[in-house]
Amino acid sequence: MDTNISLYDILDAEQALQDIGEGEGEFTHVLALQKQEKVSNTIKYIRNIESIAQQADEEAKRLKELSKSYEKQAQRIKAWVLHSMLAHDITHIETSLGKLGIRRSEETIIDNIEVLPTEFKQEKITVTADKTAIKKALHEGRLVEGAHIQENNSLNIK
Repeated sequence: MDTNISLYDILDAEQALQDIGEGEGEFTHVLALQKQEKVSNTIKYIRNIESIAQQADEEAKRLKELSKSYEKQAQRIKAWVLHSMLAHDITHIETSLGKLGIRRSEETIIDNIEVLPTEFKQEKITVTADKTAIKKALHEGRLVEGAHIQENNSLNIK
């Protein structure tokens, strides 16, 4: 069978045959077989792509965990070098590859945010829409300004 014909063209040809009253016959049978083959191949292809996407996601997670592990290892080594340099009153070491140096910095630590004066507090407000409640209200016939229900189609493969 010619697998280069698209599913759209097959469905279009089937519709054309039905429109002219040729719903039964050899050509209709051939189109039905082509449609079955095209749909089967399409399902296989979609499942394959979804499988590849899932494998890529899993590999990305694995690589992210590996990256975090290496970052933690680098932080442990930096902490060890810092401790060693501080213990020996060394502030910098130079080599042909690079320099190690100790830099002083400050960090503000909040011990208890509740007792801070209000002038030192920032309030963050996050506003989100309750889509479940909005959907229910719209289905009950209520008008919800700024929202509407949109029907979507999606392909379900079993």
